[in-house]
Amino acid sequence: MTWSADLAPVVDDVLSATPRERLWETVVDLDWTTVGVDETAGGAGGDVRDQAELAGGAGRHAIGIPLWETAHAAWAMTRAGLELPERGQPAVVVTDPSRAVAWGDHDTVVLLVHADSLMRVPARCRIAPDSATLAGEPAGLLDLDAAAPGDIGGVSLDPALAEEIRGRGALLRAAALHGAMHSACELTREHVQSREQFGRPLASHQAVAHALATMVLERDRVRAGIDEALDRGGPGPAEAARAAAAAAAGQVASAAHQLLGAMGTTREHSLHHFTRRLWSWRDADGSQHTWERRVGERALAGDDDDALWSLVTG
Repeated sequence: MTWSADLAPVVDDVLSATPRERLWETVVDLDWTTVGVDETAGGAGGDVRDQAELAGGAGRHAIGIPLWETAHAAWAMTRAGLELPERGQPAVVVTDPSRAVAWGDHDTVVLLVHADSLMRVPARCRIAPDSATLAGEPAGLLDLDAAAPGDIGGVSLDPALAEEIRGRGALLRAAALHGAMHSACELTREHVQSREQFGRPLASHQAVAHALATMVLERDRVRAGIDEALDRGGPGPAEAARAAAAAAAGQVASAAHQLLGAMGTTREHSLHHFTRRLWSWRDADGSQHTWERRVGERALAGDDDDALWSLVTG
């Protein structure tokens, strides 16, 4: 099952076959950094399903470039009436300025959604120490107090558009998490089916089979939440999908390492590329508690009871 039948096979082919040092140049040449942006606004066309396909591919292949993040930022800028970033320039949308910003170095366009405004954060307000996220993405902090008068240019947003930008970012993060979960599950499945203990495959032991089934169930539960959010639209279902992805990420990562044992903790094995992303992306734009609280507050306010029902029933 795919979110974008036309784009899915191409995403897997390009992200798996292109050398990592040429990957950013390749996706820029393919106009993937503007997927979801209308062609009349200078984009590649497509919609949120195409962006979700990019995010899922980024997770499945553990790529080290801000692919879907830049596409999301480009879409947000055009919706807000701003010009697109220069071709090939990375961009990210930030919703929590207190957290370290992945890819937030001086060459990246950093957009801050604050209240009902979209602001472009200048380079002087970014602290880019020699640090990285757990996923290996270069990270920096924002220091908005360092801005000079008139330094931060921003545009007012309709409240509904501000919610839409936040919601789409949450949905795309959930899709990226799902992609990483998918690869973690497949690596674990291959391991327990090929390795033997007491003369039979690990997968034939009941405890191992149960743990693997739980991993797959959590992954598929996240997939169902993303599918529903794409079908229904709106920030409520997107936040419910994001909360479900945060809850599942830690469980899938922990179970994968338990089943692979010491082998899964080595740098030589590829599992860590996905589990480090699960742990890092789970908290990148708010903790699991943050997202569950948003869904609960929305339901209690009467805005979207269906979002809470989707989260509870999975």
